[in-house]
Amino acid sequence: MSDQSRTDEDKNAAADASAALLNSGLLRVYAGTIPADVNAGLGGATLLSEHDYSATAFAPAVAGVATSNAITDVSAVGTGTATFYRAFKTGGTVATRQGDVSTTAAGTGDLQFDNTSITTGQTVNIGTHTITEV
Repeated sequence: MSDQSRTDEDKNAAADASAALLNSGLLRVYAGTIPADVNAGLGGATLLSEHDYSATAFAPAVAGVATSNAITDVSAVGTGTATFYRAFKTGGTVATRQGDVSTTAAGTGDLQFDNTSITTGQTVNIGTHTITEV
């Protein structure tokens, strides 16, 4: 059996390359069932908020984890309980990844914010967003 472990340098390079795809991209937060993969249709998911990534969306990865730079707070466009996100390249038409969300207190999702219960018009504050390569 071959060794499947990776060095931090390798993990960092992979996380940084993935993160770079999101420079000046969009982050969309949804309520509903998480699709099977990033290419699957959204089904009955409800868009709750849409955020702009900065020109440099993520800081350099450390130990295979890239953490987003500040993501602008926005007013919610929908009502529901946030369950997943999709991250898009510039222009918002090509999704490169999706993942689960949680509250910052729970600390378990790729995307964490203060409150997953969202109501139209409320401010949605992103806490932490990470890309992890193992």
